[in-house]
Parts: sequence; structure tokens; C-alpha cells
Amino acid sequence: MNKIETIIKKDYTLHPLRIEKVESGSGSTYLIKTFKNQYIGKLNNRKSIINIYEKVEPILNKQGINQCKVIRSNKNLLTVNDFVLYTYIPGYTYHQFNPIQEKNALLYMKKYHQILKTVPFVEDELPLENHWDKMRSIDYLINELTPITNDKDIHKGIDILSQYKYVLKNLPKQLIHSDLGPDNFIFNQDEVISIIDFTPDYNHELYSLGHFIYWNYLWDNHNIQKIDLLNYFHYYKEYSDLEDIFLIILLHVALIRILGVLMIDHKKKINKRLDILRQLLKIIVR
Repeated sequence: MNKIETIIKKDYTLHPLRIEKVESGSGSTYLIKTFKNQYIGKLNNRKSIINIYEKVEPILNKQGINQCKVIRSNKNLLTVNDFVLYTYIPGYTYHQFNPIQEKNALLYMKKYHQILKTVPFVEDELPLENHWDKMRSIDYLINELTPITNDKDIHKGIDILSQYKYVLKNLPKQLIHSDLGPDNFIFNQDEVISIIDFTPDYNHELYSLGHFIYWNYLWDNHNIQKIDLLNYFHYYKEYSDLEDIFLIILLHVALIRILGVLMIDHKKKINKRLDILRQLLKIIVR
């Protein structure tokens, strides 16, 4: 009997017929089928993040943003040995959006963050447990990335980010989802029905858009165009005065993605991430 099956039977009194690894989403995610219901189980979920999720989930659900609910254990615990059990939302995820799906994802994400803006939240509620958490600090990013690489484009990006760091720090901030790749959206055909794998951060709403663009446009694009980036930005007309800052936010995201890899494994190839950075620099430095 594996770890998940043991926990489900002992701590939730469920009797699974089948436990299947789910390829999409982040972390170790499993679809758990019982005679009556289906559930999502996740390993390696930090309790600190689940505490934040349980705070926002009912608010999002009440406003029509469908969210999985956390199922507490028999002892009323949110997590059991880093395992979390969720209700299941049926639907599909895609590795790449078609134009209609992308538009719907952007609109859904905007509504999602408009609701998160109403959630009382302070930055101190966020965990500071690993290097990804620490990279929320621009100073940490600059100080850690500068000495571990001699790449001139990375250093050029750091120099530009350094010039804007006080502007970025002073932007109005809110609770956001900071890692919205294509497999973080559940669809029914072309309609978004849920956003999953909550990755909390405390930053400007455009920072979340920056990560969305990174995974959904920049990641597989060898011909990045400024007009395409601005087409995403124009979904947020209320921030029209931040167009130049929006491009710096994209640069910030690109540098985070480079440091994230280098801090885990210095030998891992970062060519794709470097290409994204270099294309962004050509757009910014003109």
C-alpha cells in the first residue's frame, strides 16, 4: 500500500478504487476515484500556502470563481504528512491555448484577481521557506543572480531592473496567483471553469499577467514582438500609464525564471530562458 492510499484510508476513511497520477498541474497531483466520488490529492503542499488558499477559496467561490475545496481529515487537519485532499472539478487542461481559450483565460484571470484584491491580506502572511519565496524580493534576486553568472545579457537585465526597483516596490500590491501557465486553467471546451494550483504572492496585478505571458507566449516563441506583448497589456486598460513598467515587469519575471534554475542546478541548460531574456532586452533597450 503506497503513502497516498494509506493516508486516504486511515485519515479520511475513504476507500479508493483507483489512484492515478495527473500529468498536468504543479507538484505531485493524483486523481482519486472512489465508488461514489472523485477527488484530487496533492503531495508536497505546504501548510502555510494551504492556509492562505483556505482563506481565499470561499470568497472566490461566492463570487462565481469555481475553486476546489480542501477536505479536512478525520481529525480536522488541513494537511496530513504534506498531503492535501481536494474536491474534484471535472474539465480539461491544455498544453497550449487556441485564440478563444487564451482570451477567455485572460478575462477569467482578470476577474479572479479583481476578487483577490478584496481579500484582506498582508505580505507577512506569505511563507519565507525556500529560495522561491525569497525571490519575491527584488534585492534578493539581484544579489543572488549577480555573482553566479558572467553572462552579459543577464547583467544587462539586472542593471535595468536595478534602475526600476524602487518604482516596482512602490506599485500598489495585492494577493495574486503568480504562476499561471496553461495547465493552471480548467476548461469546458473553450470556456474557463476554474483556476487551480494556487501560488500566492503579494505584488501588482500586472506581475501575475507577466507570468501568464511568460508561459503562454514567451516560452515557445522565437520571434517575440512588442505589439503582441502590448495586446496582452491592453486587457488592463486601467493601467495604461504603466506601459513601460509592464515591460520591466516582464524582464523581472524572465530573470526570476533564470535564477530559479541556476539555484537548483548550475549545470542545467538555461538556453531557452536566456533567449527569452535577450529578446525582451531588444524590445526594452531601444
